[in-house]
Amino acid sequence: HHMRLSIITPIYNCEKFVEESFDSICDQDFSEQAELIVINDGSQDSTWDIFLNTCLPKLKNSNLSKIKISNNDIRLFLPTRRNQALNISEGSLVSIHDGDDISIRGRFNSQMSFLRDNRSIFCCGGHAHKIDNESDNIGDMCYPPERNARITLEFYTGKMNPTIDPTTMFRSNLIKSLGGYSLAPDKYTIPDFDLWLRAISRGYKFHNLQEFLVTYRINSDGMTRKHNTVMVEQHK
Repeated sequence: HHMRLSIITPIYNCEKFVEESFDSICDQDFSEQAELIVINDGSQDSTWDIFLNTCLPKLKNSNLSKIKISNNDIRLFLPTRRNQALNISEGSLVSIHDGDDISIRGRFNSQMSFLRDNRSIFCCGGHAHKIDNESDNIGDMCYPPERNARITLEFYTGKMNPTIDPTTMFRSNLIKSLGGYSLAPDKYTIPDFDLWLRAISRGYKFHNLQEFLVTYRINSDGMTRKHNTVMVEQHK
């Protein structure tokens, strides 16, 4: 069997959320072969212990075809870890699942079947519910437009990133042809946005399913809050 999907999940200091996050992977009923690649980016809390002792046994009983794990003492940040995961991935498709987010049941199958039927599309995203650290819903992200023409227009007019990173699934050979995520210091808070721009400049096409794929945690300790002003600058 050809590995259809690689789910890549670098984890860092998400001990409160890691079990719920991986439970949502265990709840998936994958329609094709899927592997999960989990890389610990030097967590300082009990994230890795919880992953090994609580999440991993459940994942081994799940519908996944393969699990690859890597524990690291040093923090090298998200772009480096995602590239490492890409390098060892075997799937023709790659999907993002972050260790404090929740993938809605059926999410991966929806995206795989869309990408199977639409060969010209490079990246498929969708909508997301937003939750806080207490897992309370704090709104929905329904703004990503469906079609490529609108998506690229949003990019070039620079208003916002029209694809929600943790909802994305893309073609592995094409992301590898782009060289993966940039490790440039002036891009480390916006690795996804930089990657999408490089993809668009090559003519790769995007699509957003108009459905909820992910419950996205706005983590007060996470990247988005901490580096907000830096992010805005790098984004510009």
